[in-house]
Amino acid sequence: MRKEFPIALKVAQHENLDEIAGWIHDVGNRYHNDSADNLWDMVIDAPRYIVEDSEDKVLHMIDEFQYINRYIFKDQNCEKRIDDLAGSYLHTCEYKNAPFLVSGSWVGWLMDDPSKQLPGRFRKYPMENLPENESVETIFKYSKIFKIPVTEKSAFLMAQLTEGNPFYIDGLFSSKDRNKDFTTKQGILKTLEFETLSLDGSINNTWMEYLEVAFDKINDVYAKQMVVFLSKNRERRVGHSEIKEKLGLHMTDPELEKAKGSISI
Repeated sequence: MRKEFPIALKVAQHENLDEIAGWIHDVGNRYHNDSADNLWDMVIDAPRYIVEDSEDKVLHMIDEFQYINRYIFKDQNCEKRIDDLAGSYLHTCEYKNAPFLVSGSWVGWLMDDPSKQLPGRFRKYPMENLPENESVETIFKYSKIFKIPVTEKSAFLMAQLTEGNPFYIDGLFSSKDRNKDFTTKQGILKTLEFETLSLDGSINNTWMEYLEVAFDKINDVYAKQMVVFLSKNRERRVGHSEIKEKLGLHMTDPELEKAKGSISI
């Protein structure tokens, strides 16, 4: 039995969670004595079975769900990707006693697999950027945690520059840029430039990783043009006809919608 199972079993027993303890014990045994497919079927059904004879509910939650079909393989050489793993939740995500919550940071990827393999199973709750007052409050908290001073004026400036995006706020404070100065406009812009233009910037790296995958998924001839065009017009809704006219695209509307979804954030 893997070392994690005895630890989890001990915790469950200490908390008098006998039903969960029993499942941990059974999963541990099946880990060694059964196939991976049967083990997986048991694990994904466990939440609803654990509480089926009680009034309790279990929240079944998976963060960064967009990776589930991309970075899990059947072999140690990582050659046999399991590209339909999300679909295995088709029936388990419907039970009211074990509601299924998935989240992710890259929305285009996140919605791609559920729309194909888990149709009609989820309600969408997009998270908007923070309003200005919450952005400023977040910036002051980061300032305290990272011990990087800010002023009231510079905090509002950072809130405006990041548009209340928590990822960008975090990127500025955790930046590898040396001698960060967030008390002046010049200091903030210096770190922002480092994060967006330098190969060592976390914001730059994240965007490059995302775009690399997005360009592979759609027509590479038009991918970069679409990213630039949609970014320039992100404050308004752009119709298919306008995109095709401006970029000279020869795509059907379904093909264009698929391409837009692949590069959405």
